[in-house]
Amino acid sequence: GYPQCVDLARYIAEKGMPVSVLSNTHSYPNSSIAEAVKYISAFETTIHDSEPEKHDEFCHSPGAYRRVVQRLRSVAEAGCRIGIAINVTPQTVNQMFKIVDLLIAREGVRPSYIIVQRIIPFGRASGSSDFTLSRELAERALKEIKRIDEGLGIRITVEDPFPLCVLPKGLRKYMTRCEWGFTKASVSATGDLSR
Repeated sequence: GYPQCVDLARYIAEKGMPVSVLSNTHSYPNSSIAEAVKYISAFETTIHDSEPEKHDEFCHSPGAYRRVVQRLRSVAEAGCRIGIAINVTPQTVNQMFKIVDLLIAREGVRPSYIIVQRIIPFGRASGSSDFTLSRELAERALKEIKRIDEGLGIRITVEDPFPLCVLPKGLRKYMTRCEWGFTKASVSATGDLSR
């Protein structure tokens, strides 16, 4: 990640704005979790599978799941909010509830909220349909979303919404606009700002 992430978080927090950091590692090379929690109000990470080994395989990093979960435990102990992002794909659509349930039951990490997003292929992946959801898979994903909300009592929103006209009214409440470019921005490892 961006080596000056905590410095940037401090700057933003001093301007009176909340700071959420979405990171697959929550590793702060020039700082520490103890310093980061002073300025970051919510720590978010993407969980790619309910099984640690499959998450690690997706990340191309052995031990990635265990490392980020341990850091999230430290964040929770410091009283900070935790957000979990789930990329809804044909591979994750049937295990969304399980991802969250096992994170709570097995790992002792209870997220404050869940963000569901879709993967939009770009760059070398343009034209790939590996992450495309059919209508049937989208309906299954929405059932999983409702199950997380009602079964686990965790606020869950879909940031890359589905068209409201095709959704049953009871599921429309989970849709929110994509916040990238409005309340969220991306900072690369080199400090470049996008969206």
